[in-house]
Amino acid sequence: MEMSDAGCSKLINRVRFSIHSNRNLCWRTLLHALFLLHHGWVLVYTVQIPIENHENPVFRNMYTYKVAFLTGWNMMFQGIFINLSLTNDIMEWQDKHLSRSGEKIRYWRDVLYGGLVVPFTLFVTGIFWGVYCIDRELIFPKFYEEVIPWWLSFCVHTNISLVLVAETLLQDRRQPANRSLEIFLCFFFAIGYAVVIYLIYLLSGTWLYELFKAMSFWHICLYQLGCWVSSYVFYEMQFPINRYFHPVKRISEQEITQKNE
Repeated sequence: MEMSDAGCSKLINRVRFSIHSNRNLCWRTLLHALFLLHHGWVLVYTVQIPIENHENPVFRNMYTYKVAFLTGWNMMFQGIFINLSLTNDIMEWQDKHLSRSGEKIRYWRDVLYGGLVVPFTLFVTGIFWGVYCIDRELIFPKFYEEVIPWWLSFCVHTNISLVLVAETLLQDRRQPANRSLEIFLCFFFAIGYAVVIYLIYLLSGTWLYELFKAMSFWHICLYQLGCWVSSYVFYEMQFPINRYFHPVKRISEQEITQKNE
């Protein structure tokens, strides 16, 4: 029995969709697994750095306020996101990603990515290398390398951006999953982090970053305003960039089937 033109078109579309989806899923699963190993290794190495009783008070302060550094917050956001992403990948391999639990995982994965991972990652990478190029002593003084190897600094300030590159190329996020919630999360943690920084200074007289020691009160005000504005700009710019790499919304197999019936 000869297959009709509609049947051939339907079969070809399914084959194309399957090939594209499987290739994309393979890359996403591989990269998410590698990123998870990368972040896990950074965490294991970092907690073993012997700075608790170091003779230099700067390093002792690092230990005391270790949970207050933005790089740590960002690594936490990325770690949660990567775990959700890898969980979704595994469910997709098992054809369980369209379940109610799978939909919830994808929803929070995308909200976390858009509202926290993108703005904070771009800010951490941008501010670190921007200040480093001007005067490294203001952001990562030479004496830091006594206990923090250069490659560890590279991992938490540069490699983190590879997550954004991979997600932009492999994942269609042309629109926010929940714009109001994502913006709320972005500013909640951005403002919350500012409160932490200044509260530590008011209570202990300690600046977590050398950069603040070189600024006047008004410089700090302008810097903080710039932090909040840039966070919002980073949030907004992710969607047109994603649409550039994904100009046409990817059609699901179900939609292809309905279109050809």
